[in-house]
Amino acid sequence: INRDIRFVGNNPSVTRMLTNLVTNALKYGCPEPGMHVRIGAKQTRRYTTLSVEDDGPGINAEYHERVFRLFERMDSQTGGSGIGLAIVQKIANAHRGSVTLTNSESGGARFEIRLPRDIDASPQTPARKQ
Repeated sequence: INRDIRFVGNNPSVTRMLTNLVTNALKYGCPEPGMHVRIGAKQTRRYTTLSVEDDGPGINAEYHERVFRLFERMDSQTGGSGIGLAIVQKIANAHRGSVTLTNSESGGARFEIRLPRDIDASPQTPARKQ
């Protein structure tokens, strides 16, 4: 594990993003024993990218944007509220970052969270009402 991976972020919020993605990968992407979830991190001078991918059936490309909508569920048989990925996207956006969904090399889902490394791009704080 590279312990030099750094980014600016609110620790509980980033933990929530990763927890939501890993939980989804285990629930939907590993329906059979022997399937894997991979978590990765890489960085450039300006950004850190965190990734979560699985060996499952993946998500059709036509749904890659739709899965981030609030209460949107792709599988009505397995439960869930349809808010987990919407929360991931909201937190990423609040950190001036982004989250994307692609297919992994194994055909499963691959989520990437891209967060700025610069303190000037720290999480946005909502304006207070006066």
